[in-house]
Amino acid sequence: MGKTLTEKYQGNIPLDTKYHVHDIAIKDKDDTFGFSTCENCGHIISNIFIIKGENEKTYGVGSECVIPLTNNGLELQEWKRLLARKKKFIKYIATEAKTVIWSDKHDTAWAYSVDVNSWQHYFRYRFSRKEYQDLIKLKNIKTIVDNRD
Repeated sequence: MGKTLTEKYQGNIPLDTKYHVHDIAIKDKDDTFGFSTCENCGHIISNIFIIKGENEKTYGVGSECVIPLTNNGLELQEWKRLLARKKKFIKYIATEAKTVIWSDKHDTAWAYSVDVNSWQHYFRYRFSRKEYQDLIKLKNIKTIVDNRD
């Protein structure tokens, strides 16, 4: 007879605690190692679901382990949609973005598919500067700082 769901996913993270998805991360392939490992099963992962337990501890797990640990299909669907949007944005930055303009006064940046020298209304993405500034620098994209209000 096959293993039960609990037996199949029992790893380093206790299953007797309720968890919820707290955040997601994508390990960039251009990163030094290009991968991370699931804190539950130890498999190599690039899509990381950060889960938080009732005890406030956080763990980074892969897409297979997140399902039995969180046991909330609707919440997981929303996180997977967000993960897909992040992947699409990162691919855009890596392959299409020509210019990024960001504000030092606000945590906002705008990405353009064309070369611009000042803020324009036809930006492709608006995003958090702090979250993605290292990726922008890594891809060597033209960057302009906009200090207007």
